[in-house]
Parts: sequence; C-alpha cells; structure tokens
Amino acid sequence: MYLADYFAIVRSDEESASGCKISCRIPAEDHEHLAFPGGSESFAIPNGWCNTKEHQSPRFHMLTNTNVDGTLFYSVFFTFYTIVQERVQSLQFI
Repeated sequence: MYLADYFAIVRSDEESASGCKISCRIPAEDHEHLAFPGGSESFAIPNGWCNTKEHQSPRFHMLTNTNVDGTLFYSVFFTFYTIVQERVQSLQFI
C-alpha cells in the first residue's frame, strides 16, 4: 500500500481537447494492480484554464471518481499559478 499510487504534473495545452496534458508521470508505467486513471488531468483545474494579471493563491482540492467498472480512485490536486512576464499575443487576460 502506498501513500500515493501516482504523481503527475499537469500543464496547460491549447492543442488538446481538455486544454491540458500530463507532462510528467511517476511511475511512468502502470502498477500491476492499478492502472493510472485516464482523464484525471481534466479535473486538475476545477475552475478552468485562464490567464490573469492578478496573483492566484495556490490551492488544494480532492476528487473521488468512479471508473466504468465501479472501482473508486482518489486524487488530490495542488494547483499553483505562475505570472507570465512577457506579453504573448495569443493570451487573453481576464
């Protein structure tokens, strides 16, 4: 039994349908007893992806989800933001 089965870093990605993607996952391979829950990266930012000029405080949130086969998986997310220093033409700030 592990404290956590997986650790993943999720980042924004304008080209993906969900607006995000997993850029790093530890371990990289699935455990024999438990596959990495696909689609969990969509829950990383519960209020959606946006760019802002205002400081955003880091937050924790938890998720309990049910797979198609009825098994539960639990996720804890630590969300933090970085300030974009240079102006990027494609960004829209709110």
